[in-house]
Amino acid sequence: MNVAIRNEQTKLLVGAINNLGVAAIVTGVIAPTTIFVLGSLPVEDPLRLLSFVSICLVTGVFMIHRARRTLESLV
Repeated sequence: MNVAIRNEQTKLLVGAINNLGVAAIVTGVIAPTTIFVLGSLPVEDPLRLLSFVSICLVTGVFMIHRARRTLESLV
């Protein structure tokens, strides 16, 4: 396969992985935190909310980091 085609396919995949990472952070961190601060989210178990937010944050950051490292390997 042509190197240019392979690089473009890799860039498309990296873009999708990056978008998934951002979506994980927005869905799991920003949305619950905003709702909690505004008082619309009653929290019976704060540890459960904190673990959910932490897992989503770590997952999102990991996916974005992997996407960046994959792009760096193309250079």
